[in-house]
Amino acid sequence: MAELSERYNRKENYYLYDTYWGDGYNWLALGNSLTLINDWGRGICSTKLDNDYFGLVKKELESRYDEVSTFRYNYAVWERSEERKSEYDLIEEFLDPRLDLVTIQLGENTSDLSTYETDLGELVDFIRTVAPDAQIIIIDDFWSQEKSDIRKAVANDKGCGFADLSDIRGKSEYQSQTGIICEMPDGSTESVPEEAATHPGDEGMAVIAERILQLVEYNLNP
Repeated sequence: MAELSERYNRKENYYLYDTYWGDGYNWLALGNSLTLINDWGRGICSTKLDNDYFGLVKKELESRYDEVSTFRYNYAVWERSEERKSEYDLIEEFLDPRLDLVTIQLGENTSDLSTYETDLGELVDFIRTVAPDAQIIIIDDFWSQEKSDIRKAVANDKGCGFADLSDIRGKSEYQSQTGIICEMPDGSTESVPEEAATHPGDEGMAVIAERILQLVEYNLNP
């Protein structure tokens, strides 16, 4: 029952999901704590609510389109699952034929890489069964070269965009730091704990956003 309750809360109550526009631009971001951690209301370690990579990309999309619908989902359960296909039901309701863009930032929490490449490719295939017209961008791994190579191989094999982070991987200037003060959704502040300090800071988030935007295929009406 505890597992069923966790899955229900994750799907129905953990995030605010609205709907997609018929004629606007629609983006679904699948990721882990770099994409969304609930307590922070954004990707962890960005100092303000709207300056993680998701907020920066959203801002640019809103400057180009009159109607923009964006939604992010912490899908870390997929990373840790021994049977990743069994987690597809958690994202089914967020997939839609009207999606213009799906970004995938998954793998940092994966320890067993034996099926990671196959599973990531199958996730891309699953998304395309529901959103065949969506552009799919796989975001590079911020820490691991091995996982980066796998993600790039899947992107190439499946015809996805690949947001390359090789030039900032492992560089401290793009990471957060212990004690950095970050604004919380309720107006309070929180300092970055030591165990989270290697996550992308504002500088790292800005680069991730930049690399995504370099790949986005805009469908602007003349």
